Amino acid sequence: MSLRTIATFAMMTVITVAEGVSPILLVPGMRGSQLYSREEPCHKPPCQWKGLWMHSRLITHHKDIKLEYDQASNTYHNQSGIGIKAVGFGVTCRVEYLFASGNEKECGPRIKRSEYLHHFVEYFVKNFGYERDRTIRAAPYDFRMTPEHHEQRGYYSSLKKLVEEMYEDGGNTKVTLVVHSMGAPVTLYFLNNVVDQDWKDTYIHAFVPLAGAWSGGNAVLRSLISGMTLKELIPVDLSGTPDHVSRGGRTQVIENSFRGLLDQVPKLTKDVVRTLPGVLLMLPNATVWKDKVLVKTDSRDYTASDYEALFTDADYPLGFTMYSNGITGINAGYPAPNVPVYCFYGTGIPTEESFYYNNGFEESPIITTGPGDGTVNDLSSEVCLEWAGGAQQQHFESRNFEGVHHNKIVTHPEVLEAVKDIVTSI
Repeated sequence: MSLRTIATFAMMTVITVAEGVSPILLVPGMRGSQLYSREEPCHKPPCQWKGLWMHSRLITHHKDIKLEYDQASNTYHNQSGIGIKAVGFGVTCRVEYLFASGNEKECGPRIKRSEYLHHFVEYFVKNFGYERDRTIRAAPYDFRMTPEHHEQRGYYSSLKKLVEEMYEDGGNTKVTLVVHSMGAPVTLYFLNNVVDQDWKDTYIHAFVPLAGAWSGGNAVLRSLISGMTLKELIPVDLSGTPDHVSRGGRTQVIENSFRGLLDQVPKLTKDVVRTLPGVLLMLPNATVWKDKVLVKTDSRDYTASDYEALFTDADYPLGFTMYSNGITGINAGYPAPNVPVYCFYGTGIPTEESFYYNNGFEESPIITTGPGDGTVNDLSSEVCLEWAGGAQQQHFESRNFEGVHHNKIVTHPEVLEAVKDIVTSI
């Protein structure tokens, strides 16, 4: 790999551009995009969008995340009077750290406790000549929605244009899609339903799912039935003492605000989570889990084929209506994307697998764990293995990383090295 240095004498700047490497486009996982909100219609220009996810405003405004479902048209809308959008399409700072700034024009503070993809981006910028927002970019999305809604709302048309732009800016160099968790099924839908084979052959160097949540994660069942804590829901590491830019001043205040957010919203209430089709997309699929008992009470067992009965018994009948009206058909059968695939995932960590409710669905269940990466179960992570030697006509590789947690795979040295080998194999 060589580096070309372009001197722009008029501006007295020097820009270093990597040659011989594939541009990288990051698609984050569920809850890995910043969401901003505002009142609508706005009567007080400039109608500023304000941070919501993740921001301290979530303490008092977490119910703003809820969606309204129109059964007649099978569509979803923000609540009346509330506008919500994902921000930062095309730039990396919004996925490097998840703590949002007060307004959409600022990337927000670099708080260690909210770090997500920063280490990944920094690794390629410092070591291989990548440039933020040019040769390494990101495509955050409204994770409350499903791929069909992304298509309707223009996300995929923007994603297609972004790939084409990166290809052209890179001197007609094919782009590598590095996706995490929910970003895997979101991007699989794009590759199989939005673009054709000629487009993929022209623009895509590789598809690299990291900890792909192909069939979701079984913990989603618990979040829908009895609820989860906010600490369990956010995709960042909360262990240890967070680092600070300084021990006083603004950074410290924001750090305290982030910790307060986690402490003061102990549960993202069921009535919020149950309105989000993106959460239902992450339910374990009957194609993968077959007749495995996932939820148990003293009166009956429930498999992934029993969601109608389960949701009815859990006082959530609308959930099955939402689930059956299109969500079950998204990525049905998990068709191969027919681009070069490198499927990487962690394993060997106890992961929530099934739930015994011995005192009603309002109480916390007894949890049984199984193999996985701490968030996504092995059966879900390994869906991609079905592509090997089958309908997948392009190159396919898979690798599991023993003891690597779902949230740590984006920073693990061996994973970074493996991704480096892919993007430098142009």
